Amino acid sequence: MEFPHTSPVPVDLYGYLAVFLNLIGLVFMAAFFTKGVSANKNMIVELAFAALASLFLGSGSLFVFLWAEIYV
Repeated sequence: MEFPHTSPVPVDLYGYLAVFLNLIGLVFMAAFFTKGVSANKNMIVELAFAALASLFLGSGSLFVFLWAEIYV
């Protein structure tokens, strides 16, 4: 017995998710660079900003590919 495979996210939302996640990732990336050149440096905060930027930009890139029908 086979069950059809469906996406947990509707296909119509791929474009919106791509834009939203990439914008959030760019905000965290800007915060990372701003914190990196400031006088008050904190390694934990910089690692948190870098990890969040990486997570959101990676997820946003995935949805850009899915939106363009490049299934990775």
